[in-house]
Amino acid sequence: MAERKKPLIHDPLRTGPKDPTVVEAVKKATPARVAIGRAGPCFSTKALIKLWEDTAVAKDAIWSELSDDFPEKIGVPAIMTKSTAKDKMDYILFPDKGKKFDDESLKLVKEKCKEYPEIQFVVCDGLSAYGIEKYVPQILPKLVEKLKEKGFDIPNPTIIVRYGRLGITECIGELLHPTLCVTFVADRPGFAFAESISAFLTYKPTKDTRDANRDAYCNIWEKGTKPEEAVDVLAKMIEEAIRVKKYTGVKVE
Repeated sequence: MAERKKPLIHDPLRTGPKDPTVVEAVKKATPARVAIGRAGPCFSTKALIKLWEDTAVAKDAIWSELSDDFPEKIGVPAIMTKSTAKDKMDYILFPDKGKKFDDESLKLVKEKCKEYPEIQFVVCDGLSAYGIEKYVPQILPKLVEKLKEKGFDIPNPTIIVRYGRLGITECIGELLHPTLCVTFVADRPGFAFAESISAFLTYKPTKDTRDANRDAYCNIWEKGTKPEEAVDVLAKMIEEAIRVKKYTGVKVE
């Protein structure tokens, strides 16, 4: 009987990795599910339970709500407003409802905020109120302090929007006409994380503003961009947008 030839291509599923240290290095470098093993054609029990756990965390984040006392926790003057979505289910099913204020909030914004501020800060719960409550208080007070040291005018309280989406920026632009609107929004939770947030800079927003007209700084959380790093980077981005570029996003000449 002829001797069976060994396969020319290395098969890690049959023989294991050639260099286990490389696999461990890759796993440490990313929160993605890399080299998690298998049991026949299926996940191993350990990997499957971890997947269920992370799915539950993501779902909990999506349905989380901003606490009523969040304006007091944020570390800067703030007002609590609400979009036209009546609850979280309405917000998820009808995205456009998160882009406009309800009547009571419109009145509150007009009463508490001056028109034509140089910078207007906005905080929307997005799809993870948990992430917003965890990281915005770590970022916003230090960012406001740094910007005031640079001579920027920030006369208005931060506008917190329950059931808010990024599109609320255009509504604020039409109401207050800020030079720059800085909007914090929670990212969509995934299986690797459920608390990441992003900051979007919009120069002179109007009803005609599109996503291409914004600058974005994303993945702010303890295993992504650290909050203290975000403060420094956002301060530079804001200064550049207002005093150097005088636009955000993509500008076609």
